[in-house]
Amino acid sequence: MKKIVLSFFLLFLSLNGFGQNNLDSTVLSPKHFIGLHAGNTTGRGISYRYWPSKFGFQTTFAFEKRKSYNRLSLDIGLSLLYKLKENEKFGVYAYLGHDIDYNQHETWGGQPITTIANLQYNIGIGVGFKANILKNLDANIQFGYALLDLTQNFHSGLAGEIGLYYHF
Repeated sequence: MKKIVLSFFLLFLSLNGFGQNNLDSTVLSPKHFIGLHAGNTTGRGISYRYWPSKFGFQTTFAFEKRKSYNRLSLDIGLSLLYKLKENEKFGVYAYLGHDIDYNQHETWGGQPITTIANLQYNIGIGVGFKANILKNLDANIQFGYALLDLTQNFHSGLAGEIGLYYHF
């Protein structure tokens, strides 16, 4: 009887030990990222990512106003992200990016002064790579295919995006 109780006790301890090993091997990913991002289909400027599970989103924003040339520039990007593979130091993901780029400036080559405005809408799809370079700092690079300037002078080509993010 003592051998049976001892056997069950040792079996219970060994199963509990295996359970602990599995918990240690899971990757706990951060959910919030803030940083700088530059891409022709995902936007340029200050960027925020929220990535709670396999799906996440990214928003990017830049605004510039200069008195010289009466220049105004606005760039807004919104992207959908999907994790393909991730471990503690490296991740691979897919993205679908949208970017609206508005530029306005004045020209005075002849009289009268004229205002030129340009609105460009871009869409891109591709794959991204995330590398954890410091404890809370990730470097991202993305490659894909872009449909550029959908509203006026449509063209397509390769997309390249890059970002540096602090995660918490």
